[in-house]
Amino acid sequence: MIGIGLCCHFRRTWCVNTSGDLSYALALVFWIRFAEQEQRLSNVRSSELPALGSRHIRCRTFASDTKIDWSPDPDELETIAAAVAECAIDELERDGIIDDPQPNLIQETPRMTALRTLPPDALKLLLRNSISALPLHKTLVLLDAIQHALKYQSHMRLALARALVSTISNLHFGPEVGVGPPKKDSPVVSTWLGRVLQIAHRLTKPAKAAWR
Repeated sequence: MIGIGLCCHFRRTWCVNTSGDLSYALALVFWIRFAEQEQRLSNVRSSELPALGSRHIRCRTFASDTKIDWSPDPDELETIAAAVAECAIDELERDGIIDDPQPNLIQETPRMTALRTLPPDALKLLLRNSISALPLHKTLVLLDAIQHALKYQSHMRLALARALVSTISNLHFGPEVGVGPPKKDSPVVSTWLGRVLQIAHRLTKPAKAAWR
């Protein structure tokens, strides 16, 4: 932590001292491997300087911008997320799909031809077998419900992204990214809602505490 503090102090001093010569003060994402990106951006922005991370990586940019957005009201976020979850579960159940089935019910899945999937061009971007058909269908149903939410879509999408790589998909990290045994089914809506509640809990804390 001392190393991170010294590195952040050096970057802050560098940005202030060179702000007159540069149109933008760059927050160098890979300056130090173990410093968190949101901590770097918050330190630069605390100096009231425009801050840029790896802007060419859209997913990283989306995650970084969302993590430093502390504007959502935690209680309202939970309420909206609960309504989104209910909407997604209702649609799944109309198709005879249970979000979090008991092990003995997993075999009772709908025909694969009835499930949503990604366009062929989008599927090519995924590692082969990185997510099974039924969890992918549930994810797309949930994503559609999120897109119709009144507000806080970015925070709910970020929660879904985290749930996808950590629980819903077949990915594993050890430390390289790989594909593990395929999951015929996996809870999606309930897992995502848990991630949203974690975000809401963090939002109840003072913003400064998150960067320590």
